[in-house]
Amino acid sequence: MKILRKHKKLFIFLCIVAVLVIFLIVKMVSIQRQRSYAYVQPFSDLKMSGDDFSDTLDGTVTNENAQSITLDPEKTVGQVYVKAGDTVKKGDRLFSYNSDDLTSQLNAQNEVISSSTAQLDIQNKLLAYYKGLKPVKEDANTDIDDQDPDSDSDSGDRSSDSDNQDSNISDSDSGSVDQNSSDDDPDETTQSEGDDTIPSDESEVVNPNAVTEEEKAELIKSTTEDINNLQQSINSAKIDLQSLQQKIDDCTVKALVDGKIASINDAETSVSSGTPFITISSETGTAVRGYVDEFTKNKIKAGDQIKVTNYMNDSNSKATVTYISDFPSTDENTPQSSSINNVSYYEFDAYLKDGNGFNPDDGVSISRISSKKTSALSRGYVRKDKKGSYCLVSRKGRLEKVYVETQKTMDPGTILIVSGLKNSDLIAFPYSKTGYVGNKTTRKS
Repeated sequence: MKILRKHKKLFIFLCIVAVLVIFLIVKMVSIQRQRSYAYVQPFSDLKMSGDDFSDTLDGTVTNENAQSITLDPEKTVGQVYVKAGDTVKKGDRLFSYNSDDLTSQLNAQNEVISSSTAQLDIQNKLLAYYKGLKPVKEDANTDIDDQDPDSDSDSGDRSSDSDNQDSNISDSDSGSVDQNSSDDDPDETTQSEGDDTIPSDESEVVNPNAVTEEEKAELIKSTTEDINNLQQSINSAKIDLQSLQQKIDDCTVKALVDGKIASINDAETSVSSGTPFITISSETGTAVRGYVDEFTKNKIKAGDQIKVTNYMNDSNSKATVTYISDFPSTDENTPQSSSINNVSYYEFDAYLKDGNGFNPDDGVSISRISSKKTSALSRGYVRKDKKGSYCLVSRKGRLEKVYVETQKTMDPGTILIVSGLKNSDLIAFPYSKTGYVGNKTTRKS
C-alpha cells in the first residue's frame, strides 16, 4: 500500500509539473507571436499638415501689371476675337486655335460610342433570352445529338442506329408515339429528313431548341463576356471623349485679368521669336514676378492659383499665374541662381487683384495651391513597386498593400499623400522585420 501511495504522489507531482511546463510553453509561444505581429498606428496620428511642406518659390512685387500670352508652337491660330486697344474682363475670349482635327476625332468617337451602345443593348436582350430558356433533360445513357425530338417510346428505350442516321426510328416495339410527352417542348421543331448535321452556334441563337443545361450555361457565359468587353470599350471611349473635349476647350484662350489689349503681334513672328502674341495691361491689382526651375515648371501653368506671402510684413494673398516663359531666363539675378548650378530657370508672372500690403520690389514667397487636400507623411511609411507608391495597411487583422497618390515636397524626409488613405486606416512601418503583406497586426507596441 505504501508503494502505491508513493507512486500516486509521484504521478500527481509529475502531472502538476507537466501542466506548468505546458503553460509556460504556451505563454512563451504567445509572447513570441505577439512579437512577430506588425505594429500599426492610425493614419490620423502619423500625418502632418500638407500646407507646411508644399513647394515654395521666391518672387518680387513689380509695377508691370499685365498678362502676356505666348503661342503653342504645335498649334495654329484659328480666330482672334480682340484687337489692340479693346477693353477686356477676366474670362473674355481672346483667340482660339484651329480645332478642326480635334472636332473630327470627337465626332468619330461619338459614333464609336453610339455603335458600341447599340451592340450592348442587343447583347443584353440576348442574355435575357438565354436565361429564360428551358433546357432539355439529357439521358445519361443517350447521346442527345442522336435523338429524334419527335419520338418517345413507352418503354423509355430510344436507341438509334449509328450506322444509318437517315432512317426513321421504328416504333413497333414501343407502340404509338405520344406527341404531347412531358419531356418534349410543344414548340420544338425537327430538322428536315435526311439532314444529319449538328446545328451551329449561329443556328442555336436563332432557334436554340433542345439545348442542354451545359450548353445554356456556355451561351450565358459567352454573352456575358461580350457584354463586359463592350462595356469596357465604351468606358474607355468615354474617357478619350472627355480628353478630346478638354483639348477643344483649351483651344480657346481667355483673359486672366481685367485690362486693355496693349499689343497683338504676328502669330508666326511670335512663335519663331518666343515673344508674347497678346499682351493685356491692367491699371488695377498688383503683379508678382518669380522664377521656377526646370523640374518644377511642369507643375504650374497659366490660370493656376498660387499663394503669395510678403517677407516684410507677412501679408498674404491669392494670385493667378498669368504667364510662364517657354525659354530659360538669362537674368543673372534669379533668386535661386546661387543655390544650384547647371539648372535652368523660367520666368513667370502672377496677378494679385488685392494688392494691399504689397509694394514694388518687396520680396515674397510663392507656394502652389493644390485643388486636392493633402497630408504629409514620413517618407519611411511609403514604399514603391511597379504599380506605384503604397502603404502597408491593416485589413481584417492582416497587412495589405494600399496604393496611394503622392506628391514630392521640399523636405526629403516627408511626402504628401493626395489620396488613398483615410484617417482611420492603420498603417505599419514597412521596413521592419514584421512589415510584410499577410502578417497579422496589433496596436500594442
